[in-house]
Amino acid sequence: MSTTARVTGLDLADDGVLIVRATCETCRYTVLHGAGTDLDAPVLGTRLVHCKCREDEPGAVYTLTDPHDVVRKRLRVIRSQLPEFRVHQANVAHRERIEEARARLLQVNAETKGLPVRDPERLALRQEARAAVVAAEIAVPRVSEAVR
Repeated sequence: MSTTARVTGLDLADDGVLIVRATCETCRYTVLHGAGTDLDAPVLGTRLVHCKCREDEPGAVYTLTDPHDVVRKRLRVIRSQLPEFRVHQANVAHRERIEEARARLLQVNAETKGLPVRDPERLALRQEARAAVVAAEIAVPRVSEAVR
């Protein structure tokens, strides 16, 4: 007799092990299984049964199923909570601020192209845009905000 257990949750234990919570499709008993430590390849598949419906069958197995994509969704959340991921996010945000400042400089240069070369408005707008690029480039990524 084949039994399945539907994945209902995934958590990261303090020691770095992924814990899968699943419900036996036959008896509705909630079970927990370790899923390894690799966030890129959680160990799922066939497991020894330890629910109420098959406790009289030593060595019986069931298959963990994930029809609602719980594992993928929870892994995204777990990764976002890890300090190294938050550092990565801060670095990405820093690069985006630099790119936005550079794009704004290009936009200002294009918009002021028709103004006279020594026009004070043209000079001020371009100087402000260049200063914003320099400020974005020398700014330190806000890692302190990202890592708590």
